[in-house]
Amino acid sequence: AVALFAASEEQEEDLIDEVVNTALDGITRSAPEHAAEALPRHLTLYHAPMGTIPAGLPTALQPFMPGNREWFDADTEYHVGVRDHAGERFWLLYNTTEHEERLAYLAWALVCGVVVVSLLALWLGNRLAAILLRQLEALAQRLDKEDPQPLVEAGQDREVALLAAALDDYRQRNAALIAREREFTANVSHELRTPLTRIRTSAEL
Repeated sequence: AVALFAASEEQEEDLIDEVVNTALDGITRSAPEHAAEALPRHLTLYHAPMGTIPAGLPTALQPFMPGNREWFDADTEYHVGVRDHAGERFWLLYNTTEHEERLAYLAWALVCGVVVVSLLALWLGNRLAAILLRQLEALAQRLDKEDPQPLVEAGQDREVALLAAALDDYRQRNAALIAREREFTANVSHELRTPLTRIRTSAEL
């Protein structure tokens, strides 16, 4: 959203400069008086012979040299194009109020979009997490009940299936270890029972 807003603002700025330059091209090719009357309301033209200041030109704009630049009058932003032609200097002011209003609308639209997408992502993430956790909860319950059946089942998510396979392998190795311990204990018990019986018999005699 930030990148989209920045790109839109930069494109709008470039478009405004292009409009100012195009308008100045048209003004310098025709009579300035007729061109000024045909300008839209957001464009204001000042012109005067070189070395003189046109009436009504803001003081801050008087030292501007030919080129394009930005100027702020209180809270209003202007794009100013200055050009010299045929012994005259032209100042063309572009009021960016409508441009700023469009950017403000775009900013609010992006903020609302980010909020909606974030809420949707949160809801969807919770749903997906609940599905995954439901399988893990079922796996934990089977382990708690010591279900002898294999934990791996059809339809499990890949991660849950990997965990279930690892647990099945662990249970098999654990069962084999317990079986070996029981066998060892039985053998030791048998080996100890015979001499103990002899000692007890001798003691009774």
